[in-house]
Amino acid sequence: MGFSSLRIFIFLFMIPFFSCMIWDISKIQDNYLLKLLTLFLRDDSPLQVTSIIPKDKSTNNFRNTNVFLGFNKTPPLFENSQIILKAEISGSAEEKGTLTQSGKFIVFTPANNLSANTTFKITVKAENGLSSETIYTFSTGMETDTTPPRVITTSPEAGETGFPANGTVIANFSEVIDPTSLTTSNFSISGNPIGSLTLTDQTVAFTPSPNFAFLTPYIAVIRPGVKDLAGNRMSETYSWVFSTSDSLSSNCIFDTGLFNICLFN
Repeated sequence: MGFSSLRIFIFLFMIPFFSCMIWDISKIQDNYLLKLLTLFLRDDSPLQVTSIIPKDKSTNNFRNTNVFLGFNKTPPLFENSQIILKAEISGSAEEKGTLTQSGKFIVFTPANNLSANTTFKITVKAENGLSSETIYTFSTGMETDTTPPRVITTSPEAGETGFPANGTVIANFSEVIDPTSLTTSNFSISGNPIGSLTLTDQTVAFTPSPNFAFLTPYIAVIRPGVKDLAGNRMSETYSWVFSTSDSLSSNCIFDTGLFNICLFN
C-alpha cells in the first residue's frame, strides 16, 4: 500500500473516533491535531515550472526585461546558482542579478541591461524539489522599456449598460504585465464582489462567483501598483463605470435556471 493510500486508510479508520469523542483541546499536546491535519492536507505533488516570461523562444524583448518563472505551487526561495541566464554566444559569462519570490513566481532581475539583438538561454537546475532541469530561450531587440503600462480597452466599456450579471470584466493593457504586480489591492470593483482575478499576458480578467447583482452600477478601478516586465508602474489610476442587466448571458446547451450554472457547454 502506498503512503497516500495509507493516509486515506488511517483517516477513514479514525472518523468514527473523531465523531464520537468529545474534544478537550487543552489536553492535546504538542499540536497533535495540527500535525495530523497537516499530514492529510500536505501537497506532495512534484514542483514544476509552468510558465516563463518572456515566453520561450520569443523575440524582440526589451533589454531591461525581468525574467519571471511561474510554478505549480509556491516554491522555496532558490539560490542564484540554480537559475542561470546566459547569452548563447561562446564564452559568454552568466548575467548577474537578484532573485525574489512572490507567491508562485520567482523573479530574476538582471543587474544590467541585456545585450541587444541577442539570444539568451535560461537554465533552471533540478534542485529544491524540481525533478528535472528546464531550459528556455528568448531574444532581445534594440530597445529598453521606460514607458509605463496603460489600459487601452475594457469590456464592458466605460458607461456601458446591460452588462450580463455573469459576465467577465476585462482590461487590456498596452504591454505585457508583471504577473506578481496584479493583486486585489490594485484591482478592485465596488462592493468587493467575490470572484477570480487572472492575468494572461496583457489582459486582466475578473470573473464573479457568485454573479454580479442585477441592474446594479459598478466601478472598476486599476491602481498604479500594476507594473510591466521592466518594472515601470502605471502612472495614474484608471477607473470606469458600468451597470448590469436583469439577465444572464449563456452559451449553454442546457441551463438549469435554478442554480444559475451551465450543465453543458
